[in-house]
Amino acid sequence: METLLQSKANLVALELATGERLWRKPFDLSELQHQLFLWYSKEKLVAVGIKNKLDGLKHFVWYDLHGVDATNGKHVWSATQNQRWNINRDHGEQDHHPTVVGDTVYQQPYAYHLHTGERKTD
Repeated sequence: METLLQSKANLVALELATGERLWRKPFDLSELQHQLFLWYSKEKLVAVGIKNKLDGLKHFVWYDLHGVDATNGKHVWSATQNQRWNINRDHGEQDHHPTVVGDTVYQQPYAYHLHTGERKTD
């Protein structure tokens, strides 16, 4: 993971049947420090990466979410959420992967619209 995060990364889409490359787009992962989760649904690729970030006097776990149009690689939306979890606490604070149900991306404790990234309030 460290090698991936420290080098220039690309998202690449391949044709399932032939393996032919459909598109390739640069994807900046330089701020991430931990896991990277990818999820595909309804022509959207959701990428979620985790980092530690100083907020005031404490470091907290932050999740960066990105929505990408899977048909052409265009970046559609981004969201960042502070989990309000101190780093170096119980094991697993960076392991909460996203789930997509219908048109909703769930990234604990929030939910986002799959196509726009708008945070849902209900």
